[in-house]
Amino acid sequence: MDMPGMPMQMPVMTHTQCITKKDMIPQKPEKNQDCKTISSKINDNTVSWTIQYRGKDGTTTESSGRVTYKNDKFDGTFDMTVNQPGQGKMKMTQRISGKRIGECR
Repeated sequence: MDMPGMPMQMPVMTHTQCITKKDMIPQKPEKNQDCKTISSKINDNTVSWTIQYRGKDGTTTESSGRVTYKNDKFDGTFDMTVNQPGQGKMKMTQRISGKRIGECR
């Protein structure tokens, strides 16, 4: 994850999610947030999207991303802008990758 102004790199994080042909956007909404998909597009094996999140504390986040699926893996990036009341905006770019580990449960 790249965050302009941050002196160190963020550590690698792991997240497990059920991704289906009906819901191909890899996301991890936080608790206490309302999420709204603004746009999503599938072009061959590539999915792009824009999602807005609103936290109960007034924090808003907009995330735009793109992933490409190939066989049982995917790779992509997404950009986020977080606006916290009284603290201003923070921008970050996250690179993501994943692989199929089995059927959804």
